Amino acid sequence: FPVTIEVSGISYVGGFVGYQSNGTISSPSVTVSGTVSATANYAGGLVGNINYTTGGSISGSTATISGTVSGISYVGGFVGYQSNGTISSPSATISGTVSGISFVAGLIGIVNNGTVSSPSVTIQVGGIISGSSYVGGLIADLSSAATISSPSATISGTVSTTDDYVAGLISYTSGTASISNASVVIHLGGIVSGRRYVGGLTSYVGNGTISGSSATISGTVSATDGYVGSLVGYTSGPISGSTATISGTISATNYYAGGLAGYQENGTISDSSVTLQTGGTISAGDTAGGLVGYTSGSTNSNYHSYHYSSYNNNKSTTKGTRLFYFNSKNNNSTSNSY
Repeated sequence: FPVTIEVSGISYVGGFVGYQSNGTISSPSVTVSGTVSATANYAGGLVGNINYTTGGSISGSTATISGTVSGISYVGGFVGYQSNGTISSPSATISGTVSGISFVAGLIGIVNNGTVSSPSVTIQVGGIISGSSYVGGLIADLSSAATISSPSATISGTVSTTDDYVAGLISYTSGTASISNASVVIHLGGIVSGRRYVGGLTSYVGNGTISGSSATISGTVSATDGYVGSLVGYTSGPISGSTATISGTISATNYYAGGLAGYQENGTISDSSVTLQTGGTISAGDTAGGLVGYTSGSTNSNYHSYHYSSYNNNKSTTKGTRLFYFNSKNNNSTSNSY
């Protein structure tokens, strides 16, 4: 279904459907080379708002955005807002622009309850996902009652905020929402940037978990203030079985940059690794680490950090090889590390 002209309204604007309540959409495909715009909320390249109360699903769906999808909040290249129901194997390819103020993403603005399986997004050179806060390459906000499996993002364009919470994959996870078997690849020239809480994979994890996930960074993940990591900017939950490979740049102008996590509080890291390749840098004005920038009250075991240069004995580093910067006032512990 091609959208070559303007589709516009105040709220609930979609290139294919503005508002879907229950029912099924099977194998839809939409190409937006024109404009899909809402002057208020809920805009999506395919559907503006999905509100399933008694079931419903979308399966085998694709969105190709070479034009513009825009709104104030809850804006997605595929769906602006999902409540309940199931979306299976959705994908979006972005060479145009998806923009708004908050909760903006390449695929889905917010997943509030419901299930999303095997979602993917490709942000091509020139593709832009932008907003003031809560911006994700794939999803902006994953609620505690939502379920996601095997999400992935490939970024050669730009994902950015002027304020906080931006990530290449999922910007923000609420409550106990967890991320598993996820992957993000940020190619050379690809950019994920914001003020605070910036992550290659996710910017912020509360009490949820990250497991079996990976980030490959050849481009740039940067914060003009702080809390930045190739996998996660800030986490108070556990990370397990996850990896980061960095040949690009992880940087915070002020504080807390890490190869895996920028800031870890009261969580655990196990069976995880960082590989810092030639040309890769991790830097902060204050407090950076090859694995974690700053950890407080955490327990970490069976992790590995590979590096190419020695730590320069202060709180910031390029080619960072210091595994942690510890808060000595708390009970931090590590084991089986090298």
